[in-house]
Amino acid sequence: MKKLFFKRVIAFAAALVMAVTPINYVKAAPSEGYWPSGISIADSEETAFVLEEETGTVLYDCRGDEKHYPASITKVLTALIAVERGNLNDIVTYSKDAIYKVEAGSSSIGRDVGEQMTLEQCLYALMLESCNNTAYAIAEHIGGTFDNFINMMNEKAASLGCVNSHFANPHGLPDENHYTTAHDMALIAREAFKHEEFRRFCGTGKYTIPPTNKHSENTYLRNHHGMLYPYRTSDYLYEYCKGGKTGYTQVAKNTLVTFAEKDGLTLVCVIMHAGASQHYKDTTALFNYCFDNFAATPITDTEDVFGNEGLSSKGVLAAGSPPLEVEAGGICVLPKNVSFSETERTLVVTPSVSDPDQAGLLKYTYAGRDVGYATVKYSSEGVLNQQGLPGGEIAKTVLGNGMEEKPDEVIKIDPLTIVLVVVAAVGVVVLITLLIIRARSPVSQRKRKTHYSGKRSDSGYKEIRNRIGGPAERVKGRRKSHDLTSTNIHSDSYIKK
Repeated sequence: MKKLFFKRVIAFAAALVMAVTPINYVKAAPSEGYWPSGISIADSEETAFVLEEETGTVLYDCRGDEKHYPASITKVLTALIAVERGNLNDIVTYSKDAIYKVEAGSSSIGRDVGEQMTLEQCLYALMLESCNNTAYAIAEHIGGTFDNFINMMNEKAASLGCVNSHFANPHGLPDENHYTTAHDMALIAREAFKHEEFRRFCGTGKYTIPPTNKHSENTYLRNHHGMLYPYRTSDYLYEYCKGGKTGYTQVAKNTLVTFAEKDGLTLVCVIMHAGASQHYKDTTALFNYCFDNFAATPITDTEDVFGNEGLSSKGVLAAGSPPLEVEAGGICVLPKNVSFSETERTLVVTPSVSDPDQAGLLKYTYAGRDVGYATVKYSSEGVLNQQGLPGGEIAKTVLGNGMEEKPDEVIKIDPLTIVLVVVAAVGVVVLITLLIIRARSPVSQRKRKTHYSGKRSDSGYKEIRNRIGGPAERVKGRRKSHDLTSTNIHSDSYIKK
């Protein structure tokens, strides 16, 4: 009876908690809301994609996943890998392949076999004059071999989320196995722009390479991007342009990657397969439209600190773990007439190898779109930190290996959940208390004493015999019957033949 009693109490408590507690791991449901959509590009064959660099918020997409030849905007990926993997002071030597395995008459700065320049000088030549020989030389220098660098390009693209791209060379000259999309190129360009060195290379108007071992005179470079530098005309100069990369072949038509900054927003625009001068016109129009309709909204002070209770109730933080705090500086990108309070937020548990104090990210969505995030870190005042544990041990102790293996699961941050859990817990405690008091009351104990006293009347015995279908017999000290279904049999000694 005691076991049955406690089972019933536990079952009731579990049912009550499950009834009032939301599911821990949920995907944020898209919300309806206003999103600007009052612009389109003129060229029906052209594709375009615009995103905000810091948050990754997609502001415009016109056939962004349509595959096209990229031409020389390929060099954005080449430069990204060189910046990440190389040393700018390294000496790059132009091999025979770098000079002769590149299409004659394509973009060049007139290098010779055996000529040497620093990697930094090569990157200026790559991004300003779009030198194809230099792209080949960089590939051999960084990758060890040309083919190995191509593998590095495709691996890097895949790691950034590019799913419709394949790169076959570092310069972008036509190859049927060399293609990408405006969307994928925007992801690559966004990553590249995070590097200060890359921003310097793509945002410089003019640069001079000093004499080399093969050339006794300076080599003068000029940026071909018409929105940044008046290479051929000043008609397309754009005051907010911070750099970019041009591209053109007959099969690719005009391609363009451009970065622009204004009012706290950094935008990345990619245009592919555009007609003459249309890539500049459409990029300018898209930038103006986005700057006019969207704003960078700082994440408010309401996200400063998370206490232990709210997250431990969801199984993310163990008891005694440190509180969390939101790192300053995060923004949301929203339409100008939308307030920050209209966003939805989720906590994504993503431990970082490079930053062991990072617990995860607060991601914000609006109208079903990702619009911003803020980094969540362990507070320096946390219990585990006070014990002197290093950051990596904190992450391992608090999150556990299981959560590290499931970085995509998200936890809805809902203050009502805490209230409901507390109410459910109080209800369970009250229920158990009342049942215990009732069980221990004198009246209840007298009933149990009478119930188990062993007194049976003859009429009661006869009733038992009739219910079980015949006489019961003792077998080795225990009763034996045809079907002991009665719950009123409590003592063997009172069952007789």
